[in-house]
Amino acid sequence: LTLLEFLDQLHPHVGRAQWEAHINAGHLLLGGQSVGVDFIVREGMGLRHLIPNTVEPNVNARIRIVFDDANVVVVEKPAPLPVHPCGRFNRNTLDWMLQQVYRPQRLKLVHRLDADTSGLMVIARHRRAATALHQLFQANQVSKVYLARVYGHPTTDQFISTAPISDGPEAEGIRIVAADGLPAETHCKVRERFADGSALLEVRPIS
Repeated sequence: LTLLEFLDQLHPHVGRAQWEAHINAGHLLLGGQSVGVDFIVREGMGLRHLIPNTVEPNVNARIRIVFDDANVVVVEKPAPLPVHPCGRFNRNTLDWMLQQVYRPQRLKLVHRLDADTSGLMVIARHRRAATALHQLFQANQVSKVYLARVYGHPTTDQFISTAPISDGPEAEGIRIVAADGLPAETHCKVRERFADGSALLEVRPIS
């Protein structure tokens, strides 16, 4: 694999464009020398990722553990808090903070929430649990329920959104409605309509 392909497959949460920017900036080193995006990675190589000194943005670190046994840990992730290291965030992430608590055991993330979304996350404590959980998420056998505050008052108390969404996050780190996007289905139910013109929805993504 080329260096860019290798990094994108190993850490897909960072994003191909972000890895390309890191490489082009000379931040991937082999023996002290920077390497390019087309550099071929071979077995036994030791590459270093140079991260220049930076001040990480503040986050909400009030993580609450709601369940913990030999197989899984369930945490309530606050917002704003990124799940994975990316961009300017390294230590100010859910993954890094939890690894400090459970070290030397290495927890395994099997799904994610956006940095600005709060909610429950199920995290595996070993490889077998991670495989089982990943298969459940891939097969859409995990029921997800969100509360969303939205602008406007829906005309009905229950409705289904089938608007296609972009196949990747935009510059703000969120996916948007896109005419040529991926198919999506979300079931929505109005919980409350507010005087300021907004509404609280119970949202269940199906696909």
